[in-house]
Amino acid sequence: MKILNEINDSPIKHVTLFLTPDEAKSLIKQIGDLLAKPKLHHVHIEDEDFEREITVVVYTPSNISTFDERSRKLIEKDE
Repeated sequence: MKILNEINDSPIKHVTLFLTPDEAKSLIKQIGDLLAKPKLHHVHIEDEDFEREITVVVYTPSNISTFDERSRKLIEKDE
C-alpha cells in the first residue's frame, strides 16, 4: 500500500477515512468496478459536494509502466 499526500507531494504512512454510508457504498462499488476492469487502474470517489476526493489505484508489476513518473517513484521506491 502506498499513500501520497498530493498537497505536499510526499508519502504518508497512515490515513483515516470518515465516510457516510453512501460514501462507503460508493467506495465499495468503485473498487469492485476497478477489480473487474483492471485496465482502468484507478477510480475517483467524491463526496456529495465534490469538495473532497479519494483516488484508489490498483498497481501490479505489469501495469506500473502506465503510471506517470511521480506515481512510479512512489510505487517502486516509496518516496
